[in-house]
Amino acid sequence: MSNSKIVIGIVIIIIVGIVILISNQEMISENIRVDHETGEIQITNTVDGKLNISGYVQIDKSQYNIGEKIFLDMRELNSNDKGVILFLRPINDTHRTTYIAIPFDGDKKSAFNYYVEPRLNEDEGICSTEDLAGIWSIVLYETTYENITFEIKNQINDWDDRTFEPVC
Repeated sequence: MSNSKIVIGIVIIIIVGIVILISNQEMISENIRVDHETGEIQITNTVDGKLNISGYVQIDKSQYNIGEKIFLDMRELNSNDKGVILFLRPINDTHRTTYIAIPFDGDKKSAFNYYVEPRLNEDEGICSTEDLAGIWSIVLYETTYENITFEIKNQINDWDDRTFEPVC
């Protein structure tokens, strides 16, 4: 009798695993679009449908809270892929300024990851969370790829115990 209970338990676990695998596969395929004219594959963010990829560069989300790290992923660089990744933070509704510049050279490295954590910095004139919040851009300078935009919301995660008090 106990052997049959074990077998039934194993069968149930296998069935649940298959159902989870199939549902994840469907979710993944909903977020991949192929441009039939160019053959280019576009991956959309699962949160709000905005693109978070451009060429060989992608970030993990399209919205962040103050204090969150932005995970930048570059893959499959060719030896002739060279340029600078510019993270531009908003100054106001129409102007942006460079927060950080990350040079890349596919001849030296074909893939890399980089974490960017926008922080308050008196020397840079980033005095309060209002200076970080807004629509940011990632410009792939010296390439033909489109910019990536993302938003930093003026809110802090519940798990983050930092205060983010103004520094200037």
